[in-house]
Amino acid sequence: MRAAPKFIAKYLENYSAQDVYDILKDMGYIVRDTVGWKLTELGRANGGKMSNSNYPTPTFDVDKVIDQMMEFWNRTHKKS
Repeated sequence: MRAAPKFIAKYLENYSAQDVYDILKDMGYIVRDTVGWKLTELGRANGGKMSNSNYPTPTFDVDKVIDQMMEFWNRTHKKS
């Protein structure tokens, strides 16, 4: 199933939509421009697509991106 970051947040306990957007931005998958959020080449390479709506937003495969987010979080917040 594909979903936008605000809907991915509903699958994660204690994470807001803004948290998910921030993590995806830190991962290099999305960037904010004057209109809204856009996919980067890295985001596309990792399965991201823009939605086909009047206000396109990045979408990702929910299970895949949650796994990638957890891996990124564990790698970047590892205790020494």
